[in-house]
Amino acid sequence: MSRQLHEPITDSGIRNPNFFNGRLLTADDLNVVLTTNRQQHRQLGQGIGEGIIYGLEVETATGSTGLRPVLRVSEGLALNRQGDAVALALKSVDVALVRDAATFPPEAGLFAACTLPEPSDNLSNIGVYVFTATPTSTYEGSVPTRHSLTNSNFGGCGKRYAVEGIKFRLERIDLATLEGVSTATRTQLDGLLKLNDAASLSKLRNILAHLCFDTEETNGQRRDPFKSIPGVATFVNYGALAALRSLGQLTECDVPLALIYWSREGVQFVDTWAVRRLARRLLDLDVFSILRSYGYERLLQFQRHLQDLFERLGGLASVQLQNYFQYLPPVGYYPVSGTKSPRGFHQTNLLGQYTTGVPSQITVERFGALLRESFACPDVNLQTKPVLQLFRVRDNESAVEANASTQRYQVFVTRELNGPLLQDGVAKSLYDAWEVYRGLIKRRIFLPPGTDDAKIGAQLTITSAIRYVLDMSNRQHTLAAATALDTAGALNAFLEMHRIQDELATLFQTNIPGIQDTQQREIFGRLLGGLLNLKLPDGRPGLRPAVQANNLSAAVDAQTVINMFVGGWSGEGVAIGPFGSSWQSSPQGKNLVPARVEPFPHHFLVNNGTDKRLNIQLSATATAAHGDWSNSTTIENEAGTEIPSVDLAPGTNTTVVVKVKAPSNAQVDDTVTLTLETTAPPPTNITTRSSITDLKVAAGVGTAVTRSVVYDGPVVLPSISPDNATSNMTFGYGYNLRYTAPVGDLNPANFRLIVNLTSETVTQWAVRILDLSSQTTGQNGVFQRTFDLTPGASRLVQVVIRTPLTPSTSERTASFTVRVESVNLTPTIFADHPQTFTIRVRANT
Repeated sequence: MSRQLHEPITDSGIRNPNFFNGRLLTADDLNVVLTTNRQQHRQLGQGIGEGIIYGLEVETATGSTGLRPVLRVSEGLALNRQGDAVALALKSVDVALVRDAATFPPEAGLFAACTLPEPSDNLSNIGVYVFTATPTSTYEGSVPTRHSLTNSNFGGCGKRYAVEGIKFRLERIDLATLEGVSTATRTQLDGLLKLNDAASLSKLRNILAHLCFDTEETNGQRRDPFKSIPGVATFVNYGALAALRSLGQLTECDVPLALIYWSREGVQFVDTWAVRRLARRLLDLDVFSILRSYGYERLLQFQRHLQDLFERLGGLASVQLQNYFQYLPPVGYYPVSGTKSPRGFHQTNLLGQYTTGVPSQITVERFGALLRESFACPDVNLQTKPVLQLFRVRDNESAVEANASTQRYQVFVTRELNGPLLQDGVAKSLYDAWEVYRGLIKRRIFLPPGTDDAKIGAQLTITSAIRYVLDMSNRQHTLAAATALDTAGALNAFLEMHRIQDELATLFQTNIPGIQDTQQREIFGRLLGGLLNLKLPDGRPGLRPAVQANNLSAAVDAQTVINMFVGGWSGEGVAIGPFGSSWQSSPQGKNLVPARVEPFPHHFLVNNGTDKRLNIQLSATATAAHGDWSNSTTIENEAGTEIPSVDLAPGTNTTVVVKVKAPSNAQVDDTVTLTLETTAPPPTNITTRSSITDLKVAAGVGTAVTRSVVYDGPVVLPSISPDNATSNMTFGYGYNLRYTAPVGDLNPANFRLIVNLTSETVTQWAVRILDLSSQTTGQNGVFQRTFDLTPGASRLVQVVIRTPLTPSTSERTASFTVRVESVNLTPTIFADHPQTFTIRVRANT
């Protein structure tokens, strides 16, 4: 039957008692008032939404044991789906999970609609449970009654109050029958339930939490926003909690508080945010509200889980996240160790195999914005080999340096979120590809000389094929640098890079008319094709197999190796010349005192003697026979700021300070080796190492060791240009050397200068050190001469190079480098000069 406009419709509405003078008031009328008031409050509660308002935190109680586990619940307030308040007024209450035989007072019936399922067993077996809270009421106190208004005789006593309260229970999750779980996940969970190590328990906790977050549901909101169930309103819920509700194990009265794993050894973990939800309206969980999800709770669950690992695990430096987690939120953060931050996870090891590039900096404001953006994004499954970006928070770094904080942390961001990819490895590898392939054209590699039509045609064919690679790499680099490539887009970019490079490799292996001398073009094409389609020299997959496996990190690695191969062939993009580091001094001595708060500094000189500007990556390790040295080193610049790398122009150097802190379990009298690794970035991709091998674990601080030898000022160059030399010419290069010894040591020390000369005609060149009349020994291009250096004084040592005596019809060149090293000092001190000099003798025409 249709209703009319303006017609009041009160069917099934809330009935409010109507009071007026003269009406007889009874207990039934007052109870109706209470019921009406409760119904109205439920409407308000439903408007706010189910979930936690505050408090009701759950943790293992202090007196909990394996045989008798006890949980502690803090004061708090929540609303269930009916709109009822679920409140704990006490500051905290301990709840024993093993029930004793006890009789509880009858309920007062205020929440009679909350009919609970039958109690579970005595919970003595391995199982996963949801710990829930439900409103309840009991009677309290008594009050006398009379037979009637006109009869003053007492008729007995009635209950004075019906007191609202809370009760807790456990509901078991049957993982064997839970809906929405794949066979592979069931098998994985079954295996994890049989293990008891920290990593397995952590991964079990992580996967169970994500079953509650609907991570594995194949018809999730984003995948099927128009999903509907016959007979059900538009509200659709997913995940383990929804499955329990559909089975009747959870009612509309229950508020989930924690996920608990209880084994024969007792409660293994209590995970609150796996099932705990903040109060929100059902509308906010509607299937049409695609952008709304449990992202906030998901982030809190991960951070609480990570905090538990941080507090309970021993050595953190070796922890790799994939061993403890399978799912991550799109954005998260974790504590790291470093200068003035004594404890934390390793800055790169934790997520090392899922990152490209090096950590860069963001502001705390941008970090907050990324967290908010992440709430609407899907989870990250580590089994899919995602690519993450790492960031340092600038405000946190500044606070630690200013002693306003004692904990550094780093941020990870999934590539799917299109975060600020300042040091993106995808973009870097694409840019390097552009640079090294450009070198083939720039240096006319594979291009035949000549101007006849056939040779010009061959030049155009080869040049055009290389330019296709340049165009593709430039286009994809631009997209990557503009954060426009998510993981799928980046994989597609490398697929296109494979296609265009593979065409070039095929072309180079075919006959091109007009070319007689192929300059080993076919070999280049064959080797390039292997890197593209098969595997890398170390057995890792080539570019196409990496892309086919949807492994973006492997694709970046493959293209990086390809860049090194092409760059090495063309000479473009690969740095030529020496680089590395050398120990200079130990201002606080070479003893390492276990557990000393202040680390011991050791100075190293890092130099770039190549022909290119390098961002040299730094890594330091300390090793000894006993103790955990995994987190014992940090690297700083001379200003005291922790640094991961140094940026050096050609022919320059800088001092870095490696600080070492001996662990508390180090053993006195052990010898410690301190090693500084310096790595030139791709496409050079070479690592050099410099070590001190005589550090000692000792009970007390040693004396300062400050011996060093350095090049004092610029090289004195010859007066005539070495680029246009003739036969039988001499060129003099002057190196100012300064030796520094400990205070009070004035004894000269013996050094040797070593000249390493490289040339196709090395035997035709002559080298003298110090002066032309003195004897210089040498063979196979290596020449050396010993001499003394006095502490604190600078000495000029001259290197004289004489060009070949006889003229030649072809051009001859020689390049040389210089090293100075001590002869009779322990340990040996040395310094490589960062510059490489070349002399070119023109052809005799």
